Amino acid sequence: MYLKHFAQRLARRKYQLMVRRIGKINKSFPVTPTGIAAETGYYWGISAEGVPHHHVEELFTSLEGHAETVLKVLLDDPDWALTPHWPLRPDQRHALAWLHSGHQLRRPIERPPLVPDPFGATKSARKSAPPPRP
Repeated sequence: MYLKHFAQRLARRKYQLMVRRIGKINKSFPVTPTGIAAETGYYWGISAEGVPHHHVEELFTSLEGHAETVLKVLLDDPDWALTPHWPLRPDQRHALAWLHSGHQLRRPIERPPLVPDPFGATKSARKSAPPPRP
């Protein structure tokens, strides 16, 4: 939903983003905001009983759903950062904070960031062992 605001409008109800794969950072290709997806099964897990589940994906979907109305308030405002809806209500800040936290968790620790962290946190994170995959 919110990726549309970062896309180029090509026609009525038609938007395009230029993206890059981590392994091929020098080559970009076009996608629609709804056509962006993560690797299938990346967040799938297996319970202690050996039963496959999608609890993490369900959590991320829930976080995005709760933040959707807040993002609409901010991104659909014609004044953008000068929105009259600032400061956000506590419930809106709460939803946005959870979404941001979810995005931080989504970024695999073993994937180096495209922009270096000025505080050095990514440097130490890269030195640590990656979490085990299920």
